[in-house]
Amino acid sequence: MTRNNKALLSATFVVVLAIAYVKTRETPVEDKLSRMIQVSVDAANAKNQQAVSLCESEINAILSQQFPEVTRQGLLAAQEIASYGSCCKIIYSLARDKIKSSNTTAEYVDARMHSSMEQPLKKLSGDLETAIGRFDLSLKENTVDLARELAQMNPQNAGKTIAMPSEVKSGDDINKALNNLGLGGLTIGISIPLDVWAVLSAKIVKAITAKVAAAAARMFARPVVAAVSLPAIAAADGPLPIGDIIAVIGGLWTAYDIYSTQKQFEIEMKTSVENMIPDMQRDIQKQVQDHIYSILKEHQRLQDEIRQHSVLEYAK
Repeated sequence: MTRNNKALLSATFVVVLAIAYVKTRETPVEDKLSRMIQVSVDAANAKNQQAVSLCESEINAILSQQFPEVTRQGLLAAQEIASYGSCCKIIYSLARDKIKSSNTTAEYVDARMHSSMEQPLKKLSGDLETAIGRFDLSLKENTVDLARELAQMNPQNAGKTIAMPSEVKSGDDINKALNNLGLGGLTIGISIPLDVWAVLSAKIVKAITAKVAAAAARMFARPVVAAVSLPAIAAADGPLPIGDIIAVIGGLWTAYDIYSTQKQFEIEMKTSVENMIPDMQRDIQKQVQDHIYSILKEHQRLQDEIRQHSVLEYAK
């Protein structure tokens, strides 16, 4: 092979290698779009996780700051329910319940627990619901922002102005925004709100009421059995004044007996409140967190559908 031929062959080989290198470095438009889409999706996921962390921190702070007052009010309620006059009322109510097959004892205890604990629990439920609402709103905004970003990447939307709602406060707002972005087939699922007050009332007030009523029935069993046979209790159609109740029960059981049992009753009730509330705090925290993650899961589903739709649509 002549020197010129060798030089030509070498030059050709270098050119081929250069072309091959350039080809390997070239990226189809679809791949570029896919990468851009994924960058936006990753950013949305990061925002979602940031919102979760922020909401969890806020919820933990709310519970830590406010549950001591819930506990304090629970102990005050226990002290009030264990007072001498209240114990007479409970004995009377337990006897009436046996005679009339009613539930006045639990109703009496529940009313006393609510009157003492309602205010701190209402504040706690309001603050928790506000935190959940802020979290839900941030995910709604993240979802719409992702849809807007991906819509702007669509070559068909180049130079177009896409109308968007000024606020995204509901699922309807999200669905309207998606429809404006050409994603009318995608919708956010219906989010079932968490009634935090109902949860707190059921897990704290109702649970303590049941515990207190059971303790009262056990500890005051002796005077209740005697009271059942009293004609005054059997014949009574409505509530008696507390003075009359004390007179009836005082005539049935000595003041010393009631006083000594009353002190045991108060100690047991306070111990129950102190032991139950930390577990209730953990239960409520878990229920709120489960609700948060159900919101997150629904938005992640919708965001993934937006990504899939964009990838398929822009590849056409």
